[in-house]
Amino acid sequence: VLGMGLQGLSQTPEFNFMGIISQMIPDHGCQRSNTFGVFLADGVIEDSEIALGGWNQQHVSEELSWAPVHDQEIGHWIINVRGLRVGNEKLDFCDDGTCKAAVDTGTALLAVPPKIFRELFEELRHSPPPSGHCQ
Repeated sequence: VLGMGLQGLSQTPEFNFMGIISQMIPDHGCQRSNTFGVFLADGVIEDSEIALGGWNQQHVSEELSWAPVHDQEIGHWIINVRGLRVGNEKLDFCDDGTCKAAVDTGTALLAVPPKIFRELFEELRHSPPPSGHCQ
């Protein structure tokens, strides 16, 4: 298990992977020591990857946007959410910019407020393939 959490989740700075790797990355010629990119493959034709010290431009389909991390001291990647979209459908929720979300590549957990649950569930629900395996 490799944690990408901020220092607030670590017992000591010596146990924070992101802190240690960001100190080492400049020695390898990377200019963005505090960044990483995650690419999740869609199918078996390509491989998923984590790029430390930047991102792989081949996996970028649109201009990157940046968001500040709130309450960094607690250790989670918490960002503001200005809207929700499922596919091309924009949901009428979080448009006022007051929603926050913890971004975590190491979990399959999706927790949402009760008032948006039913609509989001209906948009995300799909039938499994005949084999029964979700992809």
